[in-house]
Amino acid sequence: MFLQSYVFPICLYRLIDGKANIQELIGSGFFINDRGCFLTAKHVIESAITNANAKECLVGLVLKGEKGKSKESVICELKDYEFAPDPYDISIGVINYHCESFLTLGEKNVEPWQDVATYGYPLHAVSGSPESLRLNLRCHKDYVQRLLKPEDATLMPIPDSFELSFLLARGLSGSPLFIHQQPKDIVIGVCVGSFRTELIEDEHLEVMDNGNEYKETKLKIEEYGVAHDIRPLHSWKPKILNGTSLFDATI
Repeated sequence: MFLQSYVFPICLYRLIDGKANIQELIGSGFFINDRGCFLTAKHVIESAITNANAKECLVGLVLKGEKGKSKESVICELKDYEFAPDPYDISIGVINYHCESFLTLGEKNVEPWQDVATYGYPLHAVSGSPESLRLNLRCHKDYVQRLLKPEDATLMPIPDSFELSFLLARGLSGSPLFIHQQPKDIVIGVCVGSFRTELIEDEHLEVMDNGNEYKETKLKIEEYGVAHDIRPLHSWKPKILNGTSLFDATI
């Protein structure tokens, strides 16, 4: 079993001489059961579809063959998906791919300093020829440094979220935020990106004898990753699950 079997890149590809040729990576996604049900970020799907239409490509999930046991990568075309209610940056999809996933959903209490981890595929992760494709994932492990609530948002609406002690590279949007546990890791969120804030700590204005002004500004810059909390969506019943809740889909 390979990590790419259940945490995978989402890409644009073209069929060239009957073979799938990856054009670029867009983001990451992950399976929450062994029946082809996966989660990713809403903006990853939106970006993939927009770029695929503009560049005459297809949107695909880059998986492992033989139900996740083969070293060879295979590409499954994205067909059916559905977006979570606003303001969640989360999307669900279902494909005809059956592979055991070591990720599941669970009712876990999360507080600041909770140890968490994630892994996914930065945009530059792909290398090698189509015949010897290499996809090099990136892993993070640290802690939740702040619990974000909708009232904490200043620029855009947000749902309950986790502020992370590490940055998320472009391409890790859609990857799982999980707590390590046996026999399966518990997914508590979907990574949606990194954010930056600036605070003016000090500002000095000097006017020269000739009237020219020189301003010196000292900024405090903070950067952090953010994952949207998946736990409030456990009762969500997407149409593509035919009346089954998100949580029950993992059982």
